[in-house]
Order: sequence, then structure tokens, then C-alpha cells
Amino acid sequence: MKNPAKMGDPHWGVIGGNFFYGRKKMPDISPFYEGKMRSLHKNHRSIFPPMTPSHPQKYRAHRGTRVPVPPKKITARIFSLTASVIGSLSDVPVPMTLRPGYNRTMTGSGPIGRGSVHKSFMKRDHQSMYVIHMIAKTTGILLLAGAVIGIMACLGAVALTGWGSGADCPSLLSPVTGGFAGSGTDMGNIPEFSTEEQAQQFLITHTDAGQGSSVSSPAQQQTTTVSSGPGEVRTWSFDVDTSTFKPDEYLVKASAVLQDATGTALFNVLERPADRSSAAGSGTGGSSGTSPATGSGYFITIDPIGDRYVGDRFTITGTTNIPDDSDILVEVYTSSFAPTQKSQSGEFSGATGTVKTSSWSTAPVPTATPAPVTAVPTSADGHRYSTTNVQIREVDEADIVKTNGTYIYAVTGDTLRIIDAYPAEHAKIVATLKFSSNPDSLYLYGNRLVVLTEESDTREFWQCEKARCADASWWRPRTTILVYDVTDPSRPTLVRQVAADGSLSDSRMIDSYLYFVTTSSADSSSSGSSFPRILDYAKGSLTPNVYHFDTNDKEFSYSTIGAFDVTGKSAVKAKSFLIGSAGTVYVSPTHLYIGIASPADDSGAMQTQVYAFTIDQGKIAYAADGTVNGELLSQYSLDENNGTLRLATTGIEGAGKYKGYFSTVYALDSNMQEIGSLKKLAPGDHISAARFIGSRLYLAERQATDSLLAIDLSDPKNMSVLGRLKLPGYAAYLHPYDDNFLIGVGREVNNGGVRIALFNVTNVSAPEITDTIELGGRGSDSEVLRDPKAFLFDKENNILVLPVHLVGQSGTVAYKKYQPPESAGIWGGAYVFTVTPAQGFHVKGTVEHYDGSSGSASPVKRSLYIDNTLYTLSSDMVVMSDLNNGLSLVNSLEL
Repeated sequence: MKNPAKMGDPHWGVIGGNFFYGRKKMPDISPFYEGKMRSLHKNHRSIFPPMTPSHPQKYRAHRGTRVPVPPKKITARIFSLTASVIGSLSDVPVPMTLRPGYNRTMTGSGPIGRGSVHKSFMKRDHQSMYVIHMIAKTTGILLLAGAVIGIMACLGAVALTGWGSGADCPSLLSPVTGGFAGSGTDMGNIPEFSTEEQAQQFLITHTDAGQGSSVSSPAQQQTTTVSSGPGEVRTWSFDVDTSTFKPDEYLVKASAVLQDATGTALFNVLERPADRSSAAGSGTGGSSGTSPATGSGYFITIDPIGDRYVGDRFTITGTTNIPDDSDILVEVYTSSFAPTQKSQSGEFSGATGTVKTSSWSTAPVPTATPAPVTAVPTSADGHRYSTTNVQIREVDEADIVKTNGTYIYAVTGDTLRIIDAYPAEHAKIVATLKFSSNPDSLYLYGNRLVVLTEESDTREFWQCEKARCADASWWRPRTTILVYDVTDPSRPTLVRQVAADGSLSDSRMIDSYLYFVTTSSADSSSSGSSFPRILDYAKGSLTPNVYHFDTNDKEFSYSTIGAFDVTGKSAVKAKSFLIGSAGTVYVSPTHLYIGIASPADDSGAMQTQVYAFTIDQGKIAYAADGTVNGELLSQYSLDENNGTLRLATTGIEGAGKYKGYFSTVYALDSNMQEIGSLKKLAPGDHISAARFIGSRLYLAERQATDSLLAIDLSDPKNMSVLGRLKLPGYAAYLHPYDDNFLIGVGREVNNGGVRIALFNVTNVSAPEITDTIELGGRGSDSEVLRDPKAFLFDKENNILVLPVHLVGQSGTVAYKKYQPPESAGIWGGAYVFTVTPAQGFHVKGTVEHYDGSSGSASPVKRSLYIDNTLYTLSSDMVVMSDLNNGLSLVNSLEL
């Protein structure tokens, strides 16, 4: 490409061999785009004013871009401050001296340094520049003195009259209100970073145990928005004809030519069956737009694309907020295609082209008109169904499977499938969504389906040096939340998309409000201190306020708490905290707690910092924080009861061969201050399971002595051990049957088979085992040992389902009765029990998914029931069995 500056266009410049147009570095594009740029310049001289080719940096001037003013004389500095003060007080335009060629005025409408600054650049020709003379030194001093007197008078008026809401003074006395949702003063006196540079300095001085003092608390900074509201989000479209495509996986990439925004998506082009005519492909795929680079407020999204057949003609659609009359380059090519400097014939399969924003229709996101949101049902059309096994009844938890009693929504790998499940005899898959990354989990609220995914931002593979794409500086995790309207489950419609920097730590849903916690890395390098950002494709981009605590640590991370209503379009509320990686998250109906474990000293002992936040209909506010010794096992190690937080930790004492474990139970008040504790329980053991039930805590211990402890918490200041029971193995999960009985799932001693047990705690001082069953031998496993959501128990319907992968023989009669042939050796599926205090466990039947002769062994991950049909799900299939007919096979679907 020729140097445009040499062709007489003063708007272009060259720096180090790179072409620039205004501030924007241009790619090495074809002469076609050279003409495009010239045309764009003719129509937008106010946006891209002339620029001297030999000094392109010095004379840049963009609309809305602050021009740096480096005065070399003290009078210039005095006058700049005076102009800011007078502008804020009087709203009178005050001229300011800039570098030659520019003039601007300032009008006060905000606090100094953050007020709205209006700039008007004087017209000039390309050969000469206007020069504005400096104001005299004495004049600047007089103006400053007058400003000081005015400020003192304003402050005096406030003190005497209580006037705090006038039109003149408040801009000096308080931060600007408004801005993006989530701003406010509900964080007490917690210090807040005002710049990323402050955070970087804090990390330098507070990392690795006290290398400096803390940074002073900056002024409150409001959450800012970049980009405008939903009225300025536009739809776009790009027509595709796959007649020349070869069957393969295809990548769609939509990139703004002048702005920093890119969106990507994946879809498949399949070989056309002989009996299928050329038409648009069926099914629905999934994608999520890539987040903009740091500092960019622009975005491009691509709507989900379904699998297509060779020869199909269809339209790719999406949304963006880049300005009108801007160009977007759309590329569709096979995901295996790597661009080279010298293209080879037959190497490329796909399509490419550009669309202009001027031809797009202006429409808010979401583009679909959502149906009225219905309440979360407890039954569907009169038939019963099971729900996710959660810790707190009022707080829903994300899972890989959800149902509303008619449809089942399940994620496996990179695919979400929607199954018309009831009645089971006619079950079928009605929709399939494929994603560019593996979905993590789901929520279902009325006709809203929420999909949580986690992926990473990396450089394009052809831009990487060899083996450098995995470098940490280019790998950034991102959490994307997709909300679908499933009023018609066969045609899920994407109505909301939110992308947050960081990996997903955990999430919860209370009524229609989704709460999520993400963790982003933070280090003292310039690239590691970037504040986490959230891109709401309906509302724009925001950088939440970032708060910190005056503490030293060996490692810091940004933990961001966000929330929004999945049924509406209200903005995301979010706050970020420089505290560490959110390892354990516990949520009650009114509070969200984050537990972060860190080394207490060099001996390996751990301590846990607990942060408490109030939550209410999406509002998030810091409440308190405190520290306890030891480390939390999981969310089940915490419980909130009548304003008191109870928690159980495993601690370490000693070192080397003298190192040992012990357990501690704490009770903390609303200020996270200890009001009671029970220390050094079961020396030599660590906690393998915990369950708070009312005024009691049941702890399962493992290592020196596998045991079950019953602890009285009725008086938090005087907690005590009520009873202890020796176990034949250890328990990994505890589930209440009622006030007097407890179900445990774990392993036989020496890591033997899977064991379930029914504990009688009626006489809590002497608990006993009512019944127990061992399933399989050494090497056997159950998903419940790792994830309580795999456990299905319904006392009312007297059903307990345990997914298992069994190896070898067992000495238990009940197991032998249902043991597959000994030659098989391996069996996978689910055991179904009835359980009563009088009779213990009774095997109702089994559901087989595979045995030793099967080609694959995909363990059962979840189970649920709808009326009298049991659905067991693995990564490969769904098996439907009749609960009223000995679990006989009703139907099955391959996934």
C-alpha cells in the first residue's frame, strides 16, 4: 500500500512503517480500503481533522479525546487550575491555552479532574496554526485568589444554611451521582482505587508480606460506562451461500475496521443427505461475542448459528454499538484454515465481505419480544418432578441438568440439548445449542434458561510466535452468561448476554436475580493490574468500582460480584474487590459470603479470610470481614442462622513428621467477630463432610479415626460435642432424612467400594448406624462423592437414587443380588433405593448404562424423575425407566 501522506492527504501519517489515520493504526489492507478511507475522511473531517504527516502524534485531535496539556511555565499551571475552579463554580466558558493550533473551553458540571470538559477546536488551514497568547502571570494569580475566596464563601454558606443541593456548590463537594448501575455509597469507608496505576502500586507494596505501607484511601469513584444505552445498539446481517463450502467446522469472525471490536462464533456445515433439498439448515447453534480489548467501549455480537448443509443460503445476524457508517469485515472460514502470506489455491473454504452500519436498522437488544415470565413451578400440568439438590431451599444453584416437569435441559461437552421428556414414550430432542466453549452449568426460571460458560481470550493463532499463545499475558479467562427465552423450547431465543472478565468462581439464583462471582488475576506488572470489566450487550460496558483492604498477602486477585434480573433488561450491578481468589462461596437468602484461604505462616498452616456482603434484589453491599484459623472444605462448611455465621475448618499444627490435622467450629456475629468456638476436635483427623441442620452440626472426620461427630450449636458462645460414632470408612456427603436420621455417602475403609449408611441420631449422645450397604469393590466410584447435586432423594416419594461406577465383587448380599455377570467386572448405571427408619435401605432396582462388554463407559452424572419415570443421564445417553414396574426400560436417547 502506498504512503497516503505522500499522496497529498494530510490526514494520514506514518510511524515506524505503520499507517495511521488520526489515532487509529491501520492494518495492511488492500487498495480497496485505501479508497474507502479517503471517502470516509471527506464525510467526517470533524472526526478526523488534518494531521501533519511528519508529526502524526503531535497534532491528533479526536472528538471527545482529551488533549494533553504539558505547560512549561508555572503561570500555565496556575491558570489551568483557576479555569477548572471557575468553570465548576460558574458554568462560564473559560479559555485555556493549549499547544499551538488548538483552543478549548471548559464548563463546570462536575468535580475537578472529572467534570465534563467541552472542547472546541479552532479551525485552521493545513499550512499555518493559530497561536493563543499566554495570560500574564499576575492575572493568573489574581484569578486563583478569587477562586479561593469563592470556594470559602460557598463552604461557609453550606455550613450556615445546611444548603447541600444547590446548583453551584455541590459539584465541588460531592462526587457525581448517577452513571451505571452499581454505583453508590453503600460500601462504608472501604478504600477504593481511582486508577489502575494506584492498584499496581498497591500490589507492589503489599505483596509478599509487607514491603511498604498501604495506599491512602482515594475519593469515591463512580462506576463508568463506555458506550451508550440500548437505543444505540444496532442489528446487522451478512448473507452466506454455502454452495462452494466443503463439510467442516466453520469460524465466523466479525471485526470493526476502525474500532476495536470483534465477535466470533462457530457452526458446522454438513454433507447434504440425498433426500434433502437445498434450504436453510435446521437446529440452533450457540456463540458468544468476544469482549473488547481493555479501554474499548465497542462490541460486536453474533447470534447463534445452526448446523447447515452444503448448498444452504442463510443470513448471519448480530448486534453492535459502533458508530453509523462504519465498516465491519465479516469472515467465514474453516476453523482449520491458517492464513498465510502467500495464499494457495484450494486452501480456503468460506466467504468474506463487508457491511456498513449506515444500512443497519437501529434496534435495542434483546431483539426478540420476550413472552411474559412465569413463576417457578412446583409441578407441571399436575405431574410431579424432582429439582436440583441444593443447600438452601430458597437459593437455587446452577447444575448441568434442569427440568420443568415437561422438558429437560442438559449440557454435555460443548452442547446444550433440550429434550421433550414427558411422556417418556415419546421423548425426543427438540433443540441443540452448540457453543464455542464448554457450558459450565444452567439455571431455569420460568421461561428463562440461563447458560453459564467459561472461555479464554487469546491472540489469533496466526499472530502468535511459536508455542507462545499459551503465555499468561495472552490468556485471559472470561465468563459469559447467556439468557434464552424458552417459551417455545424447540426455538430458544437469545435475549440477554453478559460477559465478565475472570473465571467463574460460583453463582446462585434467588427468585429471578442471578448472582455470580468471578476471579481475575492481579499482579504488580503493568498488564496484571487491569481492572475487571463487564460487557452487557444490552447496556454497554462497565468497569465496576474496585475496593481493597489494607492487608498484605503473598498473592492477590480481583473478585467481582455481579447481579442482574434474568427476566428483564435492567443493568448489571457489580463491585470488584482486590482480595484474592474466591475459593468458597456460600449464599443465604440475605447474604453472600466469600472464603479465601491463605498460608498463615511457613509451617503450612492455613487461615481463611471471610468476607460478608448483603444482597437484596440485585443490590450488593459490603457488610464485614473476619479471619479464622484453618481451611474450609466446601460451601457445606458454612451456615447462617439467626444472624450468626457458623463454620467448620480443618487446621494444621506442627511440621514435618509431627504435622497433624485438627478441626475447629466457629461462630461469628454480623461483624464477622468471633463469639464462640470449639477447637481441636478429633486431633489427627480432617473434615471429609459437614452438614448444619438447625441447632446441630454433623461432622464426618477422616484419617486417624473415621468418625461422625454431633455438635450442639444452640448456644454459639458455649458449643459442645454431643456424641461420636466410629465409621467403617469415611463419609463424603451427609444429607438429612429428618430431625432424627441422617444419610451418608462415602467409601469403605482403605478406599474400598461405595458405601451408603443411615445414621440414627435420636439419642444424639450415642448415635448409631441403622443400616449400611457397600456397592462394588476397590476402584468403584460415584459422582456424589464429588458433587452433591448428583444425589437424588425425595422422602415424600420414598426414592433415593445413587449413580455408581462399580468394579469387582462385593461381600454385601444386596449388591450380589444385582451384580452383573462376574466376567463383566465393570458395571455402570444407578441404584434405586427406598429408605425408611424401620427397614433401612431396600434396593428397588437398577438402571444399567454400560458393563464390561460395552464399547464405552460414560458414568451416570445426574438423575431426576417426572411422575413415575426415572431419567438417568450420562454424557452419552438418557435412559428412561418405569418406577412403578421394576425400573423396566421405557425409552432411551443418545446424546
